[in-house]
Amino acid sequence: MDKYYYKYLKYKSKYLKLSQTGGNLTDTVNKIVKLLGEPIKYNNNELQYISAALDVLDMKMDEDISLEANANKVLTRLQQMNIPELAKKSGLDENSTLMQIFEVQYEPKYIDSSASGTSSTVGRLETIPQLCFGTAQGNLRNTLPIALANGIVHIDGADNYGGEEYLRIIRENIQTIPREKLWITWKSNYITKENIQRIIDSLECGYIDTFLIHHSNCENVEELEILDRLKRSGLIKHYGLSNCENINKIIELKNRFDIETVQIQARPPKGVIQTRKKINLNDFINELNKIGINAMLYGTISGITNLDDYFVVFDNVANINKYYIQKYCLGKPNILIISSISGSSIKINITDFDNIMKSEDLLDSRKMNEIESQLEQLELSFQG
Repeated sequence: MDKYYYKYLKYKSKYLKLSQTGGNLTDTVNKIVKLLGEPIKYNNNELQYISAALDVLDMKMDEDISLEANANKVLTRLQQMNIPELAKKSGLDENSTLMQIFEVQYEPKYIDSSASGTSSTVGRLETIPQLCFGTAQGNLRNTLPIALANGIVHIDGADNYGGEEYLRIIRENIQTIPREKLWITWKSNYITKENIQRIIDSLECGYIDTFLIHHSNCENVEELEILDRLKRSGLIKHYGLSNCENINKIIELKNRFDIETVQIQARPPKGVIQTRKKINLNDFINELNKIGINAMLYGTISGITNLDDYFVVFDNVANINKYYIQKYCLGKPNILIISSISGSSIKINITDFDNIMKSEDLLDSRKMNEIESQLEQLELSFQG
């Protein structure tokens, strides 16, 4: 979850009634949307949108005035910026929004890892990159270019995440990176040669690096037989399971098939996820690694959906992904999937990942234990 949402939560109790009113506030926000665009989806939530708009403009919410007054401050700032003139200078139509202007500034460029000072997430991809960008989000058109432009070369997608427009966004963006420098993980519940070929053709990517059975029941023998044949044919390079949490079943399947990846929702060792059988994630991942399987963790923050739970971890929100990187990726073969509603947290996550993987800026044991203790107080919602 990115910083805009947490700033919204901070102001929610104070401005809740105001955020639900219409009239002048709604009119003002609609004017802002026309000029600014949508750093996050508006969805008629004035408070959340204004919180994000203030952040984009490097402004702060004034808690001593009404939400409508804050909205008027945003509108005044945007009007002073002369956005039509900025759009023309960027080669865009004068009716373009500020967010569209930002998109031009974030046009993806391949970052050559042979150059000095670039992210360790980029390079010759002989093994699966350990930092991955998740594409299960409504603002992918804006965030995927930012992720790729800043050096992330591993993306996670799925049939369930969208239709033709979703596939088009991914296809157009991944063309900016040489195929051999890109790793595509894809998930589906329809394991047939025809469906996998359809995905490859839609993405124009030639092959899929890692293909996972999305909602695995841990007894997918027939599907794994198909994936094994497709690996030998070259349509996919690696395969595995997603949302299978029965280590004994995984070991049985590993004895028959070359499973290399198991994707699972992140949680602390004794964490609880609604509707899922409780497991000790630390023990589970250690067992996977022992038999040559990497764990791919998703939903580090999105599983926190209860407002009261947000405030349990509020002071450590910026450290939650660092906790998972340090606990499960440092010195281990596992992968962390990150996401971002607006793109604002992508560079931060990349920097944190690179530093931790170089054993720099590590969280001390006290902070690691504090975060773990807070997370273990929560009942996370299942995000699979």
